[in-house]
Amino acid sequence: MSPEQLKDFSKAVTSLEQYQDVYNLMAFGSQIHTTFQMLYRTMNQNFPVPTMAWRYSPEYDMEKKLFEAEALFNVYYNLCEAAKDSVEWTKKIELDIGKHMSFLYGLFPRAIVDKNAADLPYMVRFDVEKRKFFR
Repeated sequence: MSPEQLKDFSKAVTSLEQYQDVYNLMAFGSQIHTTFQMLYRTMNQNFPVPTMAWRYSPEYDMEKKLFEAEALFNVYYNLCEAAKDSVEWTKKIELDIGKHMSFLYGLFPRAIVDKNAADLPYMVRFDVEKRKFFR
């Protein structure tokens, strides 16, 4: 291969790697969104009548859902950490995902969060930083 072909080839490889990174980020974002929706639906008290029996199921335990939410807060802070070099991406993550995290945080009774605070480092961190979502 000529030097020009090698240069074009390496440029194409770089473009494909960047595309793969963007694709992975979008797939990850979709997965976070789906997880958030499912957690929100199970936390919401306005169930239709046929599912009233499910509300009293052991799966509807606030503390279990609290630890599922903690995993989402972990992902949120990992994204913030990954984007810390870009002010634009940090702001976008805070505006687009942070508002949902704030809403999710508000679904849990304060007493349950305080009782489990030792096991919830990301939710405790969010509690300290949540003021930026209530401007």
